[in-house]
Amino acid sequence: MRRLLLHPHPRRAAKTRDVGWPAASACVVAIPVTPGQPDLPGVSEEAKAVADCYPGSVPLVGADATHTAVASALSRAVIAHFACHGVNAPDDPSRSGLALADGTLLSVAELSVQDLEGHAFLAYLSACDTARGGTVLTDEAITLCAGLVLAGFRHAVGTLWPVDDAAATFLARRFHQALARRLSRGEAVEPARMLNQLAEWVSGGWLEQPSRWATLIHFGG
Repeated sequence: MRRLLLHPHPRRAAKTRDVGWPAASACVVAIPVTPGQPDLPGVSEEAKAVADCYPGSVPLVGADATHTAVASALSRAVIAHFACHGVNAPDDPSRSGLALADGTLLSVAELSVQDLEGHAFLAYLSACDTARGGTVLTDEAITLCAGLVLAGFRHAVGTLWPVDDAAATFLARRFHQALARRLSRGEAVEPARMLNQLAEWVSGGWLEQPSRWATLIHFGG
């Protein structure tokens, strides 16, 4: 967080219409099978639903989602979406990360020193525990989402707990459809408000199951 306080992003308050359209440089990652982790059979469908929202984007699915490929895609991405396993290290949150197809981890520590500022707008982490911090310094929000904001993304969306495949796909599709529609019209976008509206809307159908819709949280300004 010290880096963010000393060197705040000059474009943090920029209008969303500055992002431009079409957002051809969307990084969409989906990993159905990850070494040492349970399979995620629904993430391929989720990736397709998200990629369809952004013209020109090509999902990195399965074995294609290597550390090198993901890092390269992030270096030019306006929108990033991850449908994969998140690894939470509560005793040392900087070691938390996103598990990639080649068995490597895209960690908070690595993300926090990237310089994606100037093109990165929003990252959506459809993975477990990506908004959870550590147990030692509970007042310091060192999370995957915070790492992406430090790296230059203006906004990040993550999860406080795991969510099943069907609900994750449904939520991601609705969010990105709304975001893409607003971007295509050149409208200013407030992702935090969009996320709140999505939760209010879907809670009516899952009123007795808040674990399916209340997990998403927004980071950024």
